[in-house]
Amino acid sequence: MPEHRLTSITEHLSGAPLDAIKLAAAALMLGDHVNTALLSSSVPLLWRFGRIAFPLFCFVLACHLVRGADAPRYARGLLLVAIATQPAFAAAFRVEFANVLITLAAGAVLAGALLSQDGWRAHLTLAAGTAAVFAWQVRARTGVDFGLAGILFPAALALVLAGARWHIVWAAVLLFSLNAWANRGPDETWLRGASVDALFAGLGGLATIGLALLLRGKARFLPRYALYLFYPGHLLALAALRAWGVGAS
Repeated sequence: MPEHRLTSITEHLSGAPLDAIKLAAAALMLGDHVNTALLSSSVPLLWRFGRIAFPLFCFVLACHLVRGADAPRYARGLLLVAIATQPAFAAAFRVEFANVLITLAAGAVLAGALLSQDGWRAHLTLAAGTAAVFAWQVRARTGVDFGLAGILFPAALALVLAGARWHIVWAAVLLFSLNAWANRGPDETWLRGASVDALFAGLGGLATIGLALLLRGKARFLPRYALYLFYPGHLLALAALRAWGVGAS
């Protein structure tokens, strides 16, 4: 089993900095969900800034795993909330695929497995998975929110944070692919839309992490399970509004 070392950034991202990242991700996700469920995706900037949320949640997950969190236990916690939340998610967005907590749970299991593997096995796994994302786009992006790319991305981030620097290549490609096949208007090409989304996600995520580091050394300020309550709570509110006739048809 390979030994991984904590990188300097993960050493500083505990307490208030990590809570700040979670809070930013939750706010960005809320704006994106309101835009999708209630505003018929009519505010492009809410969509763009919403692209930052999922990578930030993946980053938080990766930090916990690199610092020694038990991946199966982490995944079980996510799955319990995900299963209870799925009806509200489906009602809010009128979709049949699974919510993002299931994506993150699968990503946690994969990341935990790859952190215990030799470097070449991790590279091979991510290479095969990334090839599947691009070779079979439709099938590889259905089933769960953000699809196969969403499961692979936190694993790539965890490996980078654990010191396996070359995995940043997979993280960058997967970041691009997260939203590459989103529904777009006729005035936006596939390449331009996917590239702008990736720039927002990458640069916005780095800016958020950089600002959060200003709080290093300070104690956490969010309750331990705040996001586990916020995620189903905001979806229930959106589902209720949709049931009352508010929002997209």
